[in-house]
Amino acid sequence: MAERAEFLEDVRARLEQAQAVAKCAYDRGHRALSFALGDWVWLRIRHRVPASIPTTARGKLRPRYYGPYRIAAVINDVAYRLELPAGARIHNVFHVGLLKKFIGETPVTPPPLPPLHYGAVQPQPAKALKSRVARGVHQILVQWESLPSSAASWEDVDVFRKRYPLFQLADELLTEGGRDVMWGRVYHRRKESRNSQSVAQG
Repeated sequence: MAERAEFLEDVRARLEQAQAVAKCAYDRGHRALSFALGDWVWLRIRHRVPASIPTTARGKLRPRYYGPYRIAAVINDVAYRLELPAGARIHNVFHVGLLKKFIGETPVTPPPLPPLHYGAVQPQPAKALKSRVARGVHQILVQWESLPSSAASWEDVDVFRKRYPLFQLADELLTEGGRDVMWGRVYHRRKESRNSQSVAQG
């Protein structure tokens, strides 16, 4: 029993030592941040990256800062409530690590937030380039705002319309009766030759 207690004490001491080393390493690379009531700060928001966007272009969607916004309340040393614009659909309390001090002329009213989806910035479509039918599913090739043409991705029309209901699609980009409405192309089924029909009948 004494040996077990000694073993557990040794493990506990090693864990505490490891935590102390990790804390020292963290403190060396980070400076303590603190803000006061009424300060203006930038807010860091991550981006929601659709799986359809090529991996090579996802670096363009790294988290960035928005704002500035005024600190409306100091919850504790690491949590602050911000004065967000009216109608903002996001919780208004943020960790200090997401904030950065704003220096400059403060705005009269809080600037609008970018479109958010579950608390993350949702990439916005710039335009629909073309359409296709892939395995019976209507799709459009979407060019995204602030991203290069190489980041254009094929999106299912039904999913796209639900996610971006206000985005106007040219003629809805729907294929009706074998006709591509956007591009005016009519697809015809290839006629079988008489020889192939005879073979099939034989």
